[in-house]
Amino acid sequence: GVSAGTRVGLLMPNRPEWLASAFGALKLGALLVPLNTLLRGPELAYALRHADVTVLIMVARFLTHAYSDVLREMCPSLDRTDRPLAAPELPALRQVVVQGDPRPAAAGDFMAMLDNGAGLADDWLAAAQRQVVPADPAAIFFTSGTTAAPKGAVHSHASMLHAAHNVADRLGLTESDRTWGYLPFFFTGGLVAVALATLS
Repeated sequence: GVSAGTRVGLLMPNRPEWLASAFGALKLGALLVPLNTLLRGPELAYALRHADVTVLIMVARFLTHAYSDVLREMCPSLDRTDRPLAAPELPALRQVVVQGDPRPAAAGDFMAMLDNGAGLADDWLAAAQRQVVPADPAAIFFTSGTTAAPKGAVHSHASMLHAAHNVADRLGLTESDRTWGYLPFFFTGGLVAVALATLS
């Protein structure tokens, strides 16, 4: 159900599934919303509302964070099997996809989502990707919120790719290099300066 303009929240630590989900959303022209894995309930609710996240892809838990439980507390309708979601607490949210357990009743399974996507026709996918242009918004990264509420900073496809090319050029990266990605992908430093620069 993701297409151009869909706001896709991504709440998981660095792992291949993070990049696969992000690149899938970006290729379709969706607006990626990387979410800090250290967010507490009120901060997460703020980010989801502020960015009008429609689809949330997440892990059930990471370290001491039980994201499924936090999400169920802020949005009790996740315990029902109604789909699409229609919760007054998170009015834009329509779909939640969870990797791992526990998974709220209304949430979809990450692996099942991938299986469903395998049935999409190549010509449909190519047509959707042709609609994406460099000036389109690509991602909303949140500021740290050190001195005020976090701000959602919008980045275009072109700005992210230019920054990645510049980092790769300055570091002298070539196809024979390997990079150590220690920065979290939910920051521009992790996604742009590490992952995209390496791929660039």
